[in-house]
Amino acid sequence: MDIRKVQNVVKEIYAGGTIKVRITNDLDELDNSDKVLVIGSQKSITYSYQTAPEMMKNYFDIIEEENNQVLELVDKIMIQSSQYFPIYGFSLIDPKIKRSEKLKKQQKEKLKVIYDSVKDRYKVTENSLVDILQNDNYAMTYKNEVIAYALMEKKIMPEEVEPYLKEMSNLSGNTTDYRRLLCAYDYVKYSDYDRKDASD
Repeated sequence: MDIRKVQNVVKEIYAGGTIKVRITNDLDELDNSDKVLVIGSQKSITYSYQTAPEMMKNYFDIIEEENNQVLELVDKIMIQSSQYFPIYGFSLIDPKIKRSEKLKKQQKEKLKVIYDSVKDRYKVTENSLVDILQNDNYAMTYKNEVIAYALMEKKIMPEEVEPYLKEMSNLSGNTTDYRRLLCAYDYVKYSDYDRKDASD
């Protein structure tokens, strides 16, 4: 709210006007028509509706803030079997997600397709993200899949890829290219992953 509107609301409360005051910890209790004055730190007020693509674009914010309220939506939103969705990190923050095992299986199956495709097409020898990006032998359309493969092969570590993914999220967080690489990052970083799992 604009500060002047807040001041007017507070004055009306003090004056005993028609505004009803209700204090709640559960934003789901409120009606859409209610006027809401939120008091708290930026990180403590995190409730918002997000679609699956929005959750992936905001992946790092959700992980860093451990935003359980947003993650409760995973069981309510549409996630197609053809979609990439990074469930491993999310399920560590919110173990109550009912669909997590189904989504983990879906994530692993989609990553195996990437792994097999790159393995059949290229011999990846690089041990750094920079070397992969600078190698002109990889077609531009395949570079992020090569990075995903290198992650799954543990040739590069998730910590090296994280800044690159954050930059991608800011520039093009709604692309399949971003989501594929994000799923590989999420899988390697947050699962009890062993390199042999990628080829199984």
